Amino acid sequence: MNNDVIASDQPFSESQRAILVALADTLLPGDETQGLPSAGELDFAAYLSGQPADLQATIASIIEYFDLDFTDAHYNERSRRLQDFSDTEPETFRELLLAAYACYYQNDRVLVGIGLAEGPPFPRGNTVEEGDLGLLNPVIAAAKRYRQ
Repeated sequence: MNNDVIASDQPFSESQRAILVALADTLLPGDETQGLPSAGELDFAAYLSGQPADLQATIASIIEYFDLDFTDAHYNERSRRLQDFSDTEPETFRELLLAAYACYYQNDRVLVGIGLAEGPPFPRGNTVEEGDLGLLNPVIAAAKRYRQ
């Protein structure tokens, strides 16, 4: 957990965070043979605290669908319950899934585990001067490259 974050700044209570960890672990379980952590090992709640308030509210509503017993349930039971939620609320489930994937696949341990380099893919080796909009002139001057 990030020690620089004040507890009152957290959008989720302790019990909500426990359910969030169980949800994340169910969506993306770890794989020790590949050195991949489970999504629950990552700080999904901290990731979400930096996301827009409407996404936080959606995730909070998803958490409310599950009770605290969900956290102690066996993986197969959690998976079944998550599948039930997905079947009844597919659009809301999709938001949870996309947020979990975004958090997971930005983690350096995961990137290394799947054979990629740590850190963001851009600007590895490319220096871009901040605020130099003149760099866009060749793009602006180029002919359109799409179909009408």
